[in-house]
Amino acid sequence: MILGATLIGVLAALLFSLTTPQTFEAEARVQARLEAQDNSLLNAGNSGAGIAQTVDQVAYTAMNTIERRDVVAEATKRLTASGVTGENVLDLAKGLKTEITPGTGIIFLRAKDRDAKKAAKIADAFALALRTTQINGQRQVYAKAAERLKKEYRERRKSGADGSTIGSLTRESYAATISRLDSLSQIAQPIQLLQRANVPTSAIAPKPLRNSLIGAAVGLLFGLLVVTLRSTLDRRLRSVDQLRAAGAPLVGTIPDKLGDAVDKKTGRLSLGTGQLEPFRVLRRNLRFLTPDAEPKVVLVTSAQPSAGKSVTAAGLAAAYASSGRTTLLVECDLRRPVQAARLQVKGTPGLGEYLRGTAEPAEVVRRVPLSAILDGSEDTAEVGTDVVLVPAGEPTGAAAELVDSRRFEDFLHEVREVYDVVIIDSTPLLQVADAGLLVPKVDTVLVCAWLGATSHDTLKTALETVERNGGTVTGVVATAVSRRQDPAHEAYGYTYYGAYGAA
Repeated sequence: MILGATLIGVLAALLFSLTTPQTFEAEARVQARLEAQDNSLLNAGNSGAGIAQTVDQVAYTAMNTIERRDVVAEATKRLTASGVTGENVLDLAKGLKTEITPGTGIIFLRAKDRDAKKAAKIADAFALALRTTQINGQRQVYAKAAERLKKEYRERRKSGADGSTIGSLTRESYAATISRLDSLSQIAQPIQLLQRANVPTSAIAPKPLRNSLIGAAVGLLFGLLVVTLRSTLDRRLRSVDQLRAAGAPLVGTIPDKLGDAVDKKTGRLSLGTGQLEPFRVLRRNLRFLTPDAEPKVVLVTSAQPSAGKSVTAAGLAAAYASSGRTTLLVECDLRRPVQAARLQVKGTPGLGEYLRGTAEPAEVVRRVPLSAILDGSEDTAEVGTDVVLVPAGEPTGAAAELVDSRRFEDFLHEVREVYDVVIIDSTPLLQVADAGLLVPKVDTVLVCAWLGATSHDTLKTALETVERNGGTVTGVVATAVSRRQDPAHEAYGYTYYGAYGAA
């Protein structure tokens, strides 16, 4: 899940990078200057001195005018001259990225566009517009200061005032001051063009590598989130270790590959070479778990439908029969019978008809050669007895009444005396009452749990149901177990025994 989410994130990022148009960025530079201006002259003739500015202050003042009307108008004129028309120049100004390097007065103007040449033209247009408007504005300031001094001097002379001083200026410095202001009004250049924009040769966006790393990180985080939520909210048992951690008494594992043993068209069960081994292991575990008195009547059930109980019951019956024991498989799932199809025998009459009194014992018994179940398997060479099956018969909705009848108790008593082992395939515990009614009539109960489908809570409820009905749970059989869910199973499961022969 985590790896898949990470790969999806990377692929999505690459797709985004491939489908996103390229963006280019061009950079022009201008620089503020103090050499060609003298702000101390601006208040000449007044009592106060002019305010001195640093080069960075001049640069920041200029940079903050980039969206001013006169700058936009000048940039528009230059863009039109360079062939760029039909643009909202004010929006272009707002889209500029400007930056100042402290202590240098250098202003960086960066323009972005999908066309590399156009990006360079935009950066150049605003750099030149900024320089032109700043120069014109500063020169006008000096020209006005010079005109103010001249006007003040003329007025003083006309009024007959003492002409020895004009404000803070002496008569001797007046000529030099006015000359300096006139000169600055012609040559002042507070901003100079430092570097015109070059046409960029590579795009700044999209960035496939960066986007891929971001996509991988997002995918990884999403995968971790999903796994965390699933482990928190999804209560399904997904591994043998989880089954053990839940406190369930595990007595056997049935590989998921055994799903191929059931023909999807006919429903026939055919165990290939080595596929009987998991059921032999289950048979031995039952014997070891009950050393004082090996169970004679075993109920195979599950919490919910489709948990592999019918295949487990048939496979366990075959395992007992292969050991030479007389084995009876009784199908007590009278609602959805499948064993007749599994073992390819006639389905009616069956247990239901016998319990209703419409069939005799001899009519409901089917003898299934072990070789038919182990068709195509090397295990057919082993000496064993046939499996005897009592199928369910015609499906009925009165199953609970039939299995809870006196006639069924008599039937179960009789088969105990005749057979070494009786395997009962029942309905699921939590769906209908049938299995709960059978629990006190048997020696032990096996509950099948399909990994990936059966939840902790469902299994717990099923085990509690068995105990509440007066039964004893010998253990849980994990079904549909993959190598990932139980790595040890591949090494010691039926594949191993199929290759080297059964012990």
